[in-house]
Amino acid sequence: MYRRRGYRPTAVLAVFVAVFALVVVLGRCGPRVAQDGDPAPTADVSRNAARAVAGGHAAARPTTSPSSGDATSVPLVTVTREPRPARAASQTLETQATRAPRHELTPTPKPRAKRPHPHPTRTPTPAPRYYTVVQGDTLWGISQRFGTTVQALTRANGISASEPLRIGQKLRIPRTESRNEERGGGPTGLRLPPVSNSVPGPVVRPLRALAPDLVSYLGFRRGESAVAVYVPATNTMYSWNSNVRFYTASTVKVPIMVTLLSERYEADPGATSPGSGLLSPMITASDNDAATALFEQVGGASAVQAELERRGITHTHVDPSHWGLTTTTAPDMALLMRSLYYGQRLNPALRAAAFDLMSHVISGQRWGVPAGLPRSAYVAFKGGWLPVGDGWVVHQVGVVSDGGRTYIFAFYNKGQPSFAYGQETLRRSGEILYARMMSR
Repeated sequence: MYRRRGYRPTAVLAVFVAVFALVVVLGRCGPRVAQDGDPAPTADVSRNAARAVAGGHAAARPTTSPSSGDATSVPLVTVTREPRPARAASQTLETQATRAPRHELTPTPKPRAKRPHPHPTRTPTPAPRYYTVVQGDTLWGISQRFGTTVQALTRANGISASEPLRIGQKLRIPRTESRNEERGGGPTGLRLPPVSNSVPGPVVRPLRALAPDLVSYLGFRRGESAVAVYVPATNTMYSWNSNVRFYTASTVKVPIMVTLLSERYEADPGATSPGSGLLSPMITASDNDAATALFEQVGGASAVQAELERRGITHTHVDPSHWGLTTTTAPDMALLMRSLYYGQRLNPALRAAAFDLMSHVISGQRWGVPAGLPRSAYVAFKGGWLPVGDGWVVHQVGVVSDGGRTYIFAFYNKGQPSFAYGQETLRRSGEILYARMMSR
């Protein structure tokens, strides 16, 4: 059979023996598992195991020292993972040489910006304006002349509104934050009527006819409150608790201001500035030192009292020793604001000066009524607060205008448990009144 196909038995046997020998040789060269009774690992094996541990891989380690020569004390294999030891410098270099290179992130080149035109068109920047102070100048007069505000002037020059100007002093005139007054002579957001000394007396009605929810709210608040609201559109004065008297605290600074402006008008009917740099800190920041100085400058309690009576305000008593302890009623202060609104005993510029100051009260004192109004509403106001024996007095008087509707308010509160409580009384009262006025 073999001969018929051309195979020789001896050749087949020789191939079988060669394959068997190759398998035996390969078996001896491959890895083998240690058996009980095998000799201890050699130094080369130990080095390989140590190198494997250094690389963070599992390694076969004997549980006894290889030098003991006790073959029976070596287990099969104990696989452990040890902390990575510090590498020798040569080993580190060797490892780095054999390690695959890391992928380096090549930054994407930024597109080259277009080169600007060699002669670009620039918007011309106006040169700053400066003014040199001369005798008789005031911050207010300068602000009126250049169409800006006292606050903008003081910020632009790093000065205080209460410090006197020096002849020859250079002032930088800011080009922003202008007052932007309307043709009627008042700040933006408030349309003032023509100045007139002949204004008929208002129609007097109870506050419940205008805002019964405001009366209900104040009836549940602690302490005692009074409200007066004047509506120019109907020449009507609404009041509640009209006979209750209050310490004015800093709201008396409005009568002091009105007295100063009236005296300025009598001395110069064409005056465009109040004539004193103390007026701004007294109204915008409620500065007491400025108020004391102006109180004395206008002639003290007797002068302020006479000015109020000339305007038909008869239920206010100005304290000669402590202007903050002047007593008044809510309707009296609303009548004073009404007199200022119509510009009685003033000219348009002086009236505008008063409302401009009252509309720029510093942010730290814009709590109460202003805090409860939307951003669309214009408000010019003055607040007063004072702790007395039975609690806090917390007041605000002013004018609000929004959407062509204007009203004057006077909120007076005493016996408030805390200053914060009084602030909340004013804020909520202002919200209720504003909602009622805008819905009419």
